[in-house]
Amino acid sequence: SSTSASRPSSKLTTPLTAKLTRPLTGAELEELFLEKFKFTLSDTELVTNGKFDNDGSTWGGDSSSGWYNITNPSFTSIVNGEAILDGSQGTSDARQHVDVTPGKSYQISVDMRTDSTSGSGSTRLYMSDGENYSYAFGNFEATDSTMTTFSKIVTPTQSKIRLYAYNTRNDKAYYDNISVKEVAKQAPVAAFSLRKLGDVSP
Repeated sequence: SSTSASRPSSKLTTPLTAKLTRPLTGAELEELFLEKFKFTLSDTELVTNGKFDNDGSTWGGDSSSGWYNITNPSFTSIVNGEAILDGSQGTSDARQHVDVTPGKSYQISVDMRTDSTSGSGSTRLYMSDGENYSYAFGNFEATDSTMTTFSKIVTPTQSKIRLYAYNTRNDKAYYDNISVKEVAKQAPVAAFSLRKLGDVSP
């Protein structure tokens, strides 16, 4: 299993500074702050069995494995270090609740690919702020057969982040290196003032 990227994939600064026509929201301001500061990731991995090093007939199914297969456990497997959700037999999914500290920032990352590149359905990893189906942190979606690394930084208000892998495509989806690590902010990259952006909201 390869190591996921440790830098955020999105770049908020360019579109915002190119033409600022409204105040920044609190979430945008937080993301902008994180972009302008160097950061490191904690060495402590908060996801249980996110690298899928041990092959098996399911992702797990109990607390010791970390993953619970919700809909059709028999449609899941781990092969050659990759976790598979087989949508050819029906909806397949798995979830894990990750312990976090409200108010701290965390990077969520995953490698994903899918055998199916057409038709209906989707291959996603959903992320919720808390043990719920709100998916307040959005989702990552695999759209082709190339293993792609997705990542984003979030700041939870609850004590858990819910990760929900979900495949409704009529084919197999592959997941690896599912990770949640705390972000440690460090010194600013360069002198930076929010005044350059004009009117920003707190």
